[in-house]
Amino acid sequence: MCDSPVRLLVISDLHAHGGPDDDSAPSLLGYGGARSQANKMFDLCGSSVEEMGWSKVDAIICPGDIAHQADVTGLVNAWEDLNKLSVRLDAPLIATAGNHDYDSRGSGGPNPKASLMALSPLFPFEHPKASDDPQMRYFSQDYAVYDTDRINLVSLNSSSHHGYDADGHPEYHHGRLGDVAATRLPGTLSVSSLNKRANVLLTHHHVVQLPMIDTRERSQMLDAELLLRTLEESGVWLVVHGHKHRPWIHTAHGGGGAPYIFSASSFSVNNGGNNFGNAFRNQFHVIEIQNSEIAESLSLDIAAKVHSWSWTGLDGWRRAGANDGLPGECGLGWRTGPHRLSSQIERWLEAHPTNSASYQDLLEWEPRLDYLPPDDKQRVVEIMGSLDEPIRVSLDEAGRWLKIEKRILAEGVS
Repeated sequence: MCDSPVRLLVISDLHAHGGPDDDSAPSLLGYGGARSQANKMFDLCGSSVEEMGWSKVDAIICPGDIAHQADVTGLVNAWEDLNKLSVRLDAPLIATAGNHDYDSRGSGGPNPKASLMALSPLFPFEHPKASDDPQMRYFSQDYAVYDTDRINLVSLNSSSHHGYDADGHPEYHHGRLGDVAATRLPGTLSVSSLNKRANVLLTHHHVVQLPMIDTRERSQMLDAELLLRTLEESGVWLVVHGHKHRPWIHTAHGGGGAPYIFSASSFSVNNGGNNFGNAFRNQFHVIEIQNSEIAESLSLDIAAKVHSWSWTGLDGWRRAGANDGLPGECGLGWRTGPHRLSSQIERWLEAHPTNSASYQDLLEWEPRLDYLPPDDKQRVVEIMGSLDEPIRVSLDEAGRWLKIEKRILAEGVS
């Protein structure tokens, strides 16, 4: 098996439409004119990945909302651009449907998924080695499996009931784990997840309520608890979803084997009109999953780094800054308590006569720091900064730790 990391390019929530790409549009991807903005965003996305020295990635994954409000022009053109990027990076494109990709209000006809089923290449993916039709699987049982020697990727359709009602309530208000998927997934996962470098479940709706959003928001996936329990019993899993445009890395509720969850930013939605205002930039991400030998040497189930780029408009994509949503580089995989870790760092730093140390010194002492999720890492910074003798952390432009230093206060000074 190849020792190189598994790299997954995540492009989520494009909200492409057939109108102009002006400031009032729902997305930066408007296909009603010269499409120069769309060409620029996809071309520079590919260039950003190549500049990292990666001529290819293992897969491009899209967690849904390719179109905005079932806009057929946006859907067809954005799907074409995603496939062009797939060819450029020599990577399969695996997608799932978002609520905006279904014609859930019936404006285009009686079949809410007709536009998705008419896409070419086939949606949600084409698999040259598949023994059956992935599209038929996806739309009949609400999931399909893309399986290679390196990755096991399950595309789950959390929007499959959109366009219908349940007990008089429209299904488009939330996601759902369908009954067929709930019944069949356990058997599928128990076989497909064996001996894989990475097990990834791709879906649109969030499986755990996200922080820092409207607490009355209830669009998350119904019966997500059943899905998370199934994943926990089937090995080590990473769930990648979109929907709320809120980047977040965390662990699901449950036991020690609970899945890791990656909530993706939006690639191109107009951020000026959502609940966050301009709190988060448009971003895309590359999840880089290290080989099992590295994870096992660190006593981790998964050892991954996440690289993110932010859209700047005239200057295109740049490595994300510390406050852009997700920083330019962060970790995924180490579960530990920030208070406990802060105390350990404080005691370790006391052994340094200069009361300071570089991040590389820290990594030699505790290499798992590279895989600590960004929220936990930020909490460590806050805790250490509140100590009686505060420990300050210096960051680079991408939000990575550079140096820690204890500030010794003179007696009587606060």
